[in-house]
Amino acid sequence: SLLFARNFLTTFCIVWPTAAVVRDHVFEICPVSGLSMYPSLNNRADPKSREIVLVWKFSNKYEVGDVVTYRSPDDPNRQVIKRIIAKGGDAVTPRTPSHDFFSAGGTPGGGRRLRFEERHLPEGYVWLEGDNSEVSIDSNAYGAVPESMIMGKALFIVWPLTNMRRIADTIPAPAEMRVSRQLREI
Repeated sequence: SLLFARNFLTTFCIVWPTAAVVRDHVFEICPVSGLSMYPSLNNRADPKSREIVLVWKFSNKYEVGDVVTYRSPDDPNRQVIKRIIAKGGDAVTPRTPSHDFFSAGGTPGGGRRLRFEERHLPEGYVWLEGDNSEVSIDSNAYGAVPESMIMGKALFIVWPLTNMRRIADTIPAPAEMRVSRQLREI
């Protein structure tokens, strides 16, 4: 009993802090639900479908096409998963238009006109989108996101076992067509 308590306490004092450090700085297992990343994630087209992904946190270098987790700009307590469509220096035409307000006489305030305006991303920012543009709330809603908000890169689907695979870094064609890339040194 005393030996058990000592062993339990020793194990707890070693394992718990080690697990916390690994989860915060090396990798994390994250559940993914919803349809915003369909068909790359939750490919059964079921809103209640849930997969679990391995997120690698031991890096701060992210590339266009990477699927990443980040703190939601709308709710910093919530973790979101999307794909990097563009990085600082690139220009993106959002899939949703911005609004101009005008009147019939040409003075501001009377009516609305929609326009699709290219946005240039400053260095240190990324444009994040879900693969399923019909339902995704992403940079088209809240703009470019600082890279510092990225928590890690999703590498593998680990559950369910029938879906286990590496997550592709391919950008869907409709999103790729809206990006003007800055030439980067290799």
